[in-house]
Amino acid sequence: MEIPKPLAAIIVNPASGRGHAEAVGVAIEDYALSLGYSTVLRIPTSKEEALLETRRLARESDRIVVVGGDGMAHLGFNACAQQEAVLGVVPTGTGNDFARALGIPTDPVAATKLAFGSVRNIGAIKASDAFSNSVWVATVATGGFSVAVNNRASKMSRPKGPSKYTLASIQESVKLGTWNVDYSIDGERQKKDVLMIAVANTSIFGGGMKIAPDADPFSDKLSLVVIGKTNRRTFLRLLPKVFTGNHVDHPAVTTIRATSLELELYRSEALQEVQADGEKLDTIMTKFELVPNVVKLACNN
Repeated sequence: MEIPKPLAAIIVNPASGRGHAEAVGVAIEDYALSLGYSTVLRIPTSKEEALLETRRLARESDRIVVVGGDGMAHLGFNACAQQEAVLGVVPTGTGNDFARALGIPTDPVAATKLAFGSVRNIGAIKASDAFSNSVWVATVATGGFSVAVNNRASKMSRPKGPSKYTLASIQESVKLGTWNVDYSIDGERQKKDVLMIAVANTSIFGGGMKIAPDADPFSDKLSLVVIGKTNRRTFLRLLPKVFTGNHVDHPAVTTIRATSLELELYRSEALQEVQADGEKLDTIMTKFELVPNVVKLACNN
């Protein structure tokens, strides 16, 4: 009787990697076959198709390997959440913040080998809205100025790479404003005016900015980073420090470790969106809870 081969499903964002991601996907398939896997290679033509296919394959496969940027990492993470399939990530995107935070190399060959290597259970932030709709956050959920920056960066064709987010930050700082946040951390409620807020599972967002240097996705707590109301001059001095994590020593910055929080972010009395892993969400999330051991991830850490 022939023993069934383990199944590896490779899902590729064809728009990633300046058009080279599809070739990377084919190379991953060849590597998986050499290891004795049977394979499925999918190149979806839309985000909706990618989500449906990845969720289906996560229930049927032993390994899911996503090829693309942070959007594909977010998609693969949510598809593999609380499933037996192991998630592997081969980064070919612009920011690759998930890969940076987890020590996944940007070299496709090295990342492919890692995607079929050792496995660790990684925690996630469960973000929920008022109607109990939820999404898993692999890296950072954020609101305020950082959302305005991400929205601007997503419309920019140049520069290429992570520097896009730095330029977008400088451009958005011209109209620097504040948001009103009402949040409760492990039951303790606070209100304040802020520039931005980040709920972090991993340390990095925005193309390499180390927003939450103490965030640890293998721990039992999330990291909350609040940057308070400040002026443009102070912000521009603070911005370079975010890349090293030294911004947390500034008096305008508050960092807290917590297991859960509830928050509502307002501007002009309108409830504001929170983005997760750099992605726009279908609803406004107001509850965040750290859940350990959500995804089986192929990584070094």
